[in-house]
Amino acid sequence: KRCYESLKIRLLNRVCKAYWVPGQAGADYLKTFGEVDKASIFSGAYTMESSAICADYSAAKLLRQENRRKLGFSGEDRVLMMAANFLDNRQHVLLVRAFLSVQKKHQNLKLVLLGEGANLEEVKAIIQDNQADQNVLCKGGVGFAELARYYSLSDVYVHSGAEPYSTAVMYAALVGMPLLLSQSVGATMDVLEDGS
Repeated sequence: KRCYESLKIRLLNRVCKAYWVPGQAGADYLKTFGEVDKASIFSGAYTMESSAICADYSAAKLLRQENRRKLGFSGEDRVLMMAANFLDNRQHVLLVRAFLSVQKKHQNLKLVLLGEGANLEEVKAIIQDNQADQNVLCKGGVGFAELARYYSLSDVYVHSGAEPYSTAVMYAALVGMPLLLSQSVGATMDVLEDGS
């Protein structure tokens, strides 16, 4: 696989004078090939409508308790949330199993999962087998306009898997949510510092 990646980089170098990559992790990865001029790598973040996101989140926060009640959550519940398609690399199965283990000792924990994908049915089966449908909710794919409602009713944003860069993580960081992230999420390097 590494040889294939190196070949792709050599081919790209013939036609590209510069590279834009999302975040520091993307830049660091590209540098590992040694065949790319470091001065030609520019890292950044995906553009997000920060002011609109924060305004939507603030408005949804006013309805936090009502939205939590609609999902069957109490004011004492602590809600974790992840918004990502159900793909192998996102590790939803691992997350749900770990959550169910912890939730046995901490009954007030809840988990909301947003997204669609190949592993959704497997995750739903785990939830059903553990009779955890009141504690783990799979809400499917939601439109961007609905995201503020789910972020605002949640207490912590989690991302258990791997992906080059996550706009869902950036959204959570932008609105000031506590983050619990795998080191395999590229955005982690841009939103967290070691020990914080």
